Amino acid sequence: MRDVQGAHSSNPESGDFSIVGNPAILIEDGEMKGAVHGLMVSGNVYDLLKNVVDVARKPLVLQGLIGPEIVCEEMKVIARE
Repeated sequence: MRDVQGAHSSNPESGDFSIVGNPAILIEDGEMKGAVHGLMVSGNVYDLLKNVVDVARKPLVLQGLIGPEIVCEEMKVIARE
């Protein structure tokens, strides 16, 4: 995902969130396969941070925030076909 919609409705106290990823790219075996439409990710940010398996070395600047791209396991993801 390169951008998200709905992050403002997340609960900062509990960490619960539900966001729409737009645009989102399907990556299989390290290769970009194409766009994913209607992608939604939900969960708890505190649990998500416990499941980080990789962190990019170069920080990313996006909408006034600076941080690395991360790869997480065990996320709840839905999308249209």
